[in-house]
Amino acid sequence: MKLPIIAFFIFLNFSFASAQTVSKQTGAVDPNSWIKQKLAAAKVKTVFKNYDKNFFGPDSVRIIGFIEGYSPKLGFNSGIIYCGNQLTREDYPATIRIYPDGRFEASYLAVNPEMSYLSINERNYYYYIEPGHTLAMTLKASLDGQLELLQYGGPLAQENQQLADFKWESNRRKFYDHVEQLLKERPTQQTKEGVIATWDSVRQDVNDRLKSAAYTPKVKHLIRSDVDVNYAAQLLDLQMYREGISKNDSLNPYLKSPLPEDYFDFIKRLDLNDPALFVPRQFSTLINRFEYSPLFPITSLYRLMNSQRKLNFYQVLDSLNRKANGPIAGTLVTEAAILRTLKFRISNAKDTVQMAEISNDLLQVLTNKDLKKEAMALNERVKKSMGGYMLPQTTSAAVFKKLTDKYRGKVVLVDFWSESCGPCRAGIEAMKEKRLKLKDNPNLVFVFVTDSSGTPDMNFYNDYVVKNHMFESYIVSPDEYLALRELFKFNGIPRYILMDPDGKIRNDNFPMHNWRYELPKNYPQLFTFEQLQGS
Repeated sequence: MKLPIIAFFIFLNFSFASAQTVSKQTGAVDPNSWIKQKLAAAKVKTVFKNYDKNFFGPDSVRIIGFIEGYSPKLGFNSGIIYCGNQLTREDYPATIRIYPDGRFEASYLAVNPEMSYLSINERNYYYYIEPGHTLAMTLKASLDGQLELLQYGGPLAQENQQLADFKWESNRRKFYDHVEQLLKERPTQQTKEGVIATWDSVRQDVNDRLKSAAYTPKVKHLIRSDVDVNYAAQLLDLQMYREGISKNDSLNPYLKSPLPEDYFDFIKRLDLNDPALFVPRQFSTLINRFEYSPLFPITSLYRLMNSQRKLNFYQVLDSLNRKANGPIAGTLVTEAAILRTLKFRISNAKDTVQMAEISNDLLQVLTNKDLKKEAMALNERVKKSMGGYMLPQTTSAAVFKKLTDKYRGKVVLVDFWSESCGPCRAGIEAMKEKRLKLKDNPNLVFVFVTDSSGTPDMNFYNDYVVKNHMFESYIVSPDEYLALRELFKFNGIPRYILMDPDGKIRNDNFPMHNWRYELPKNYPQLFTFEQLQGS
């Protein structure tokens, strides 16, 4: 018998506009005066001349601005900045509040200078920011809702304009569109040499043009770093794609042959102690791929730890790294990769004593004082979150409460997903029979949330939620979905939230793959492993 559809298309219609001081004469806020006032109130007004000192230093940043010709009728009243801490693997996207008169603002914590972008109405608008600064951006809206970036304002305006004016072709789209074809039709070494040839050509072109450009030395340094990070990330991606594709095509002669022993020698083209490498947008790709490449022996370490559990994780990691990659061991990038392992390890510690032991082991290995500070701060953040937390009294929290208040008295597992997300759907489909068996469990409910951006295929949606036993499913508006992303600090999906029966958030990055162990651990009075194992 076909199950009835119990999915809901829901728009919560929360407004993100906040009260503002308005002119008594006109009843309106003058955007230019408002921007000047915000810039004058900025915490920091001096810019880095170079990155020799104090590159890492967490501080809030503000992005403010005005959209000429904006109207809520254009169909959007918010945007998002996909920001986070690259040193500690923490995401905390920031919602951009767009007021009815076209003013907008967002704020978040920046650990170091960074190139980033605003995402508004599915388009990106790029900027450069330093901790403590406020940057203004003026955009112009066309009748169809498309925006054009007109200018920057604030102490970093000139550098932002220089970075925006200097165009160079990264060939990223061409590379990623054809990466599978490249790997299957020629030796990997040949493809690598092609990327390096392009890298050298772009480097030469960029250097020639920068000689005559009236840019600050720092901006020239950033542009060169942007080029290098981009192509190094492509080559690390090439190796990662090769591993994935070879699993599904084991007979291909180019994929069967071993990776050349000198494949990773391109890393020597980078100064891994240069803080400017951390600024470009592609650094997040670079550091992630670096961690899972032979340049960083984390996979070998996990195998070793599984067989010898009493080993000191960080001492062994440091020893393996120095043995395998002597010249790059101890560099800033390598130490950042080591630090990025901490969040997972202390989040899975059994208590605060074990957390302290893990953190102290790491501190014995790190040499950079700023990375040590980040490690200690992360330890404190994770410690505070142990045992869960109540949601704040914010608009974003109200969106979530509106969805989940009806489930009070039950443990709630919330799954953020989308039709286009392969890992999301794989997880949903793998658990569909388990959910069906738990449908009438009085202590547990699974809730699914997706957003309506991109005009969802309602025929697909309605069929999918029925076929996969997604009994409590919701579609929320793009603005509400951005609010939920900001609330739970996630840039990507799938993302799972575990909520207590009283509404406390037990875990805002729940390991769904381990749910049958985690639920009894957190709620021994409600669930047993044996009970859930049979589901």
